[in-house]
Amino acid sequence: KDFERGQTPFTPCVGICMEMNRALNLIEEMGLENLLMSIDKVAKDFRKRVKELPVTIPAFPLSSAITPIIFKDKIAKKVFNLRVAHIGDTTIEDNKMLIDLLRKAIKEAKS
Repeated sequence: KDFERGQTPFTPCVGICMEMNRALNLIEEMGLENLLMSIDKVAKDFRKRVKELPVTIPAFPLSSAITPIIFKDKIAKKVFNLRVAHIGDTTIEDNKMLIDLLRKAIKEAKS
C-alpha cells in the first residue's frame, strides 16, 4: 500500500546519508591518500594521549578507524561503553578535549 501511495515502506536513515555525503566531500577536497594519512595521525595522537589515563588499548593490531578502550577499574558502565572513532572531521584538538572529558568522567565514576 505504501508503494501505491508513492511512499517507501520505511524512512531511510537521513543521518547516515548526510555523513556519507560529508565523507565523499572530504575525499574530494583532500584526496583519499591525504584523508587516510590525517585519520592515521589523529588515531596515533589519541592513542598516545590516552596512555595518561587508567585505561588500556588492546594489544592486537588496530585499524586507524577506531580505538577500543578497556578501563582498568570496573567503571566502564559508569563512564560509558567507549570506542573512539577517528574518521571524519576529528582533529587533534578534539583528542585533547576528549581526553580531558574522559579524565573527569573517570574521576567521577571512581568517587
